[in-house]
Amino acid sequence: MTTNDATRASAEAMTNVMYTVDDLDSGLNHLNDLISVICELTFELPLGETDNRISSLLWIARDLSEGLVDFQNRKYGIGRYATEGGAA
Repeated sequence: MTTNDATRASAEAMTNVMYTVDDLDSGLNHLNDLISVICELTFELPLGETDNRISSLLWIARDLSEGLVDFQNRKYGIGRYATEGGAA
């Protein structure tokens, strides 16, 4: 098994984990905190300057939001889960 195959298998195993509404709530609160920090860092920068940490934080926020959307899609049987028989 290659490294990519192992990563894909690990990711697939993680997507089969069932999450609760508390998990979703926690994820949304973490995403809110993360976006708040991104905004603070961005707004404090002098005009024309950049901070590479902001790009890293944006990648994390994107991945977290994708996980939250995937959770909702799986729960309600929408998106790529539409053919799996509806809500879990």
